[in-house]
Amino acid sequence: GSICGENSCCTKSLEDKLAADSMQELDNYLKEVIERTSNILDTRAKRFDECFRNMMTKSKKDFHEMFKKTYGVLYLQHAYVFSDLFGELEEYYSNGQVALSETMEKFFSILYQRIFTVINAQYQYEEDYLLCVQKHMNDLKPFGDVPQKLSIQLTRSFVATRTLHKTLTKGAAAAEKMLDIKMNEECGRELVKMRYCGTCKNSRGPGPCPSYCTKTLQNCLVHFLTISDSWDYYVESIDKIADRLLGPFNIEAVVEPINIKISEAIMNFQENGEVISEKIFFNCGKPTLERRKRNPTPEKARTRAKDELATYHVLNFNQKKKHKKTQNQANVSTLEKLIRDIKQKVKETKLFWKQLPYQYCNEDNMTASPMQEGSCWNGTTLGNFSAANLQFEPPPSPQILTEQLNVMQVLSQTLQTAFQGQEVDLPETDDEDEYIASGSGSGERGLIDQEDGDVDPEGGLFEPELPETTTRRQETPFHHESDAPPRAAVPTDGTAPKSFNCAIINYVLPILLIWFGSAFSDFL
Repeated sequence: GSICGENSCCTKSLEDKLAADSMQELDNYLKEVIERTSNILDTRAKRFDECFRNMMTKSKKDFHEMFKKTYGVLYLQHAYVFSDLFGELEEYYSNGQVALSETMEKFFSILYQRIFTVINAQYQYEEDYLLCVQKHMNDLKPFGDVPQKLSIQLTRSFVATRTLHKTLTKGAAAAEKMLDIKMNEECGRELVKMRYCGTCKNSRGPGPCPSYCTKTLQNCLVHFLTISDSWDYYVESIDKIADRLLGPFNIEAVVEPINIKISEAIMNFQENGEVISEKIFFNCGKPTLERRKRNPTPEKARTRAKDELATYHVLNFNQKKKHKKTQNQANVSTLEKLIRDIKQKVKETKLFWKQLPYQYCNEDNMTASPMQEGSCWNGTTLGNFSAANLQFEPPPSPQILTEQLNVMQVLSQTLQTAFQGQEVDLPETDDEDEYIASGSGSGERGLIDQEDGDVDPEGGLFEPELPETTTRRQETPFHHESDAPPRAAVPTDGTAPKSFNCAIINYVLPILLIWFGSAFSDFL
């Protein structure tokens, strides 16, 4: 035959059949090992997604129960504000295209306006006045440093969480896409020469030389080896972001106590409510007093105030400490165990592509042992193998390889950016031309809290651009929202006016109630 040459007992038709069988055998091997590697990533991505969503469901339920118990119907009237916040967080995790820093800024802005109007419920507010109130929020810092810290913590943790999930999924898809690469006929000819020509020439000896087999497979799998370095860098980036999620970017440490942190922000406003109100009145003027349709007697007003006070639970200023104690006593969470498993299993895929030729040649005693290197089949006769004797024309690089190299580069860059705590968006698309990692949000960089002292000088070289994104509001129903009355808007319509002096005389108890934590708790 034309493959084994002279002194071969194998005909051309037999050589062609052996070439086809060898190619099919190699294809089957690649399909098995590549799908196995792809499944390692894909199955863990799905488990991670399920575990995260379960955590979010529990956090929403805990939030609802705590605020319902603490603030009663006053919370239920405005639960949609918090439901919208959770909806935005879930929207970002699922689809991206949500600027988390802007989401948190908007949430605290709405909360600030609602609390201010409740503290000063004796007034009616026009839209222009509320804009003036909003204008002074950054200067007054009504919630202390809670918004800034919570925004940083939520942003970096959610970015890292979403990035890990999406890059695992897309990495698995990229690996499987490599199966679309087909080897050329030259590979089939070289496989026949390496595996069968020794037998056809009655010179098989102990089998093909190990180095001969390895070199032949390296030539056949040259495109698969090309992606090896990009894949290994991707694996290292996965390992880094997983470390962040086990440390300063721990999503559970941020989401589970979010009810405590937001309540702490409200308490900060409560403690400084009078001072903040006076400063707003100084800058914006005092709004028009609101008069009720039915002016209750002082006795009725006091009775109503007592009834309202009895409805609500007093805020427990030690809840935060109790929560931390509970966390310290808890066992390692399911999510943490899963992240550690992801680290280990993904790290095991490093060098996967580079080792393919060696693994294939070690299958089923295909080659002679290394000790028989001097007496094995080297492609022409029995003896030592020389790579110079192996002539192989490398095939042109296929488009599918270029696409997957681009995908791996973008995934690694995205992971590195998320590792640095920066906002980054991985597009929900299968079009590799659109795989451009781009930042989103306020444009702030280096969101890593300096208190952590864990800024890594490595990575973060990729500086994403700021896309134009539209934050989508989503009416995500809260648990037991059927208990809640319809949404209550900030009061803008007044009824019959009443004098300020009369309000002071007749409604002392309700006002005191507002300052000391009950009607104030109608924070929205």
